[in-house]
Amino acid sequence: MSLGLISLASRGELYNDDIASGDASLCGTTASLCGIEKAGFEQDPGAMERAIRFDLTLHAMMFMQTGIPMLYSGDELAQVNDYSYKKDPQKADDSRYLHRGRLRWEQAAHMHDLETPEGRVFCGLNALVAVRGTSPAFGTEADVWTLDTGDQGLLAVGRYAKGQKIIGVFNFTGWEKTVTFVHDPGEFKDMLTGETHLLQDLVIPAYGFCYLEQSNKVQDDGGHN
Repeated sequence: MSLGLISLASRGELYNDDIASGDASLCGTTASLCGIEKAGFEQDPGAMERAIRFDLTLHAMMFMQTGIPMLYSGDELAQVNDYSYKKDPQKADDSRYLHRGRLRWEQAAHMHDLETPEGRVFCGLNALVAVRGTSPAFGTEADVWTLDTGDQGLLAVGRYAKGQKIIGVFNFTGWEKTVTFVHDPGEFKDMLTGETHLLQDLVIPAYGFCYLEQSNKVQDDGGHN
């Protein structure tokens, strides 16, 4: 997948990198890797909007998977990297402490303030949790499949259980995308906004996502497309 523009905004550090093989892992909080740290430092509202959207998109994709989602402490508040580990001789050689910093409790005071990154992410994650917890198609017994989007920057996952069919569409590019790969004639409801859409003209914003529930009655086979 092309992460293009977002890679320029990411802030993280390599871990266990091997110069000979070129192999390495990447450390950093979700917020910093998505660009929230850089956007905040540069006071760039447009970049911040995009970074918050991407942070929630990554979590939404994780929630779409079967299993138990896991959040690092601080992810729920868009906590950025903690570089103070470099001052501790016992931690300085381990860049994993970059995303293992102490919870910044002062940020928790803003968890319901939608004018702040921490409030946007906290409330956004709560909305995802609510949808996942009340929708049978997110259950472990669900039939799960991927859809061929015809675009390396778009991921689409379908889930079906107990008469409910949902499709999650995730845009990992810096450009908005129009859904053209689903030919289901029925209407779908956005599970977060309540708006209804015909999939053929649905636009997914850059680094954005959409949870869609089929509005009309679903056939017994789950209506795979």
